[in-house]
Amino acid sequence: MEDSETAFSFLLIAIAGFEELGQRYGKNGAMAALERVSAILCSYVRKYDVVGRYGAATFGVLLSGVSSNDAFLWAEKIRSTVASSVITFDQKSFSVTITIGVCGASAGMSKDDCLSYTEQVLQKAIEAGGNMVREL
Repeated sequence: MEDSETAFSFLLIAIAGFEELGQRYGKNGAMAALERVSAILCSYVRKYDVVGRYGAATFGVLLSGVSSNDAFLWAEKIRSTVASSVITFDQKSFSVTITIGVCGASAGMSKDDCLSYTEQVLQKAIEAGGNMVREL
């Protein structure tokens, strides 16, 4: 990034079909999916990484000291774990998938560019069918 020599990667993680979850299982069912994905994310990050909610069904993750290639491998583990996780809510069980866009910060890249590139990569992955990890 502009003022740092430390490598890092930014990821955007979108839950597939989130609106449909809300329609099918109600607000509490959708919240159960958010909570499960959040718990999985938090179990994989280190204490100095940053995880936050980026949108209604999207999380942002900043991995410090992680190259784009390593972030891709990390993201694939998360994607696989979420896909194989069963969410139990109100005596119903369901699963969700996620799509992840990864951008490794390069020298001279602005914060705005990194965010924009990650959004673009995520959108292309969603348009390609989702349930995958794509990197810039």
